[in-house]
Amino acid sequence: MRLVIQQSRNTISKYIEEKDFAKVVKWIKHNYDGHEEKPKRYELFRYVLKEGGIAVIYRDNRKIRTRNTWIEIRALSLLSQLVDLAFEHSVKLETSSGNIEIDGVNWNTKTMVEVKYQNITQDWINYYYSKMKKLGFDTCYVVARSFDNDLKVPSNIKLYKLELDFKTPLEYYTTRFRFPEWIRAHISSRHIRFLLSNGRWTGIRKKITETAKYSLEDKFLSQLMFVSRYGEIPIKLYYSMARMVNPVSEYAGKGYPMPYLLLVFDVDAPITHFIIDKKGFCESCLEISKNIANVVQEKLTALGYETKRLYSGVKGFHVYGLKDKEVVEVKPDEMMQLSKDLQEFVDNVNFRSSLGFDVHRIIKLPNSVDLTTGIIVKETFKRLKLRDSLIPL
Repeated sequence: MRLVIQQSRNTISKYIEEKDFAKVVKWIKHNYDGHEEKPKRYELFRYVLKEGGIAVIYRDNRKIRTRNTWIEIRALSLLSQLVDLAFEHSVKLETSSGNIEIDGVNWNTKTMVEVKYQNITQDWINYYYSKMKKLGFDTCYVVARSFDNDLKVPSNIKLYKLELDFKTPLEYYTTRFRFPEWIRAHISSRHIRFLLSNGRWTGIRKKITETAKYSLEDKFLSQLMFVSRYGEIPIKLYYSMARMVNPVSEYAGKGYPMPYLLLVFDVDAPITHFIIDKKGFCESCLEISKNIANVVQEKLTALGYETKRLYSGVKGFHVYGLKDKEVVEVKPDEMMQLSKDLQEFVDNVNFRSSLGFDVHRIIKLPNSVDLTTGIIVKETFKRLKLRDSLIPL
């Protein structure tokens, strides 16, 4: 979360930890005259300053939430198997001191779950205990990759060390991955990006082309291994919807997109209560989004396109438009018009820029694995069996 204080011509912007939220709110009220207002959509706390200005604590942005979501869902799935409970993921609650988020909740047993990709210190334990009491939960499970030694932990807080399986997806990429035939011709003109397990983004540094000596897969795998480190591989793989004049230069943010976009639509289930159980993914989300994707396919078919529907990795699908068994490229204005016509069913209508459709958009790479769930981005439902483990402390 981020604190932003704007007063006159001065602006303070600072990242703050969740455990310091209450402390920061108290500091704001002590140092600035003003009054608290109801937070807006992307805010956790809003405070209007008496002499003009505002202090706001913002929720994590979409990029940070994407970074956190993958490990939260993996952890909740494992915990569900261990304690035989299902958990609602990413719950937001309003309190007198602002909005509070919880990674997982089982309402029947008054159990909350907190997941961190970092080391847990005594400060975090104290914060979770205070948070649990304030919100009226009886038990708190804390799942993290490591913990300080000699922690003082109340009896109703349970600690679990999370050990993640990166070996299984690595074996998939090195032995089974192949670009689908219907997309192969477009790979060399697209930029491929990786979301790393630490939340950082990087990209392929060499153009992926087929030669007499090396296949597309050979060059792709070489780059995948280059960005993999410490035994961990990227958790999500994307590629650009638009052609790039020089795909490699996009690695440094200097790429220039050409006005030719792959005809693909993103379909997600409009579900606010995302339940994770021992299956490790939201089965009801996929059922709902499949029905919506069917409608999108029917409309594209009526326009003369062939279609392919791929699982997108978590709770939805990607629907491609093809002709002559190859994905179609369209101009941005045509893409925007199609997106508007299908706006009841797809997310693409939100992909806007000052020029119309956002030509910098990226989408999951077909046949890649989303390590949030282990689901492979392909037409049939295929899921890697990830061998994660939880170790009680």
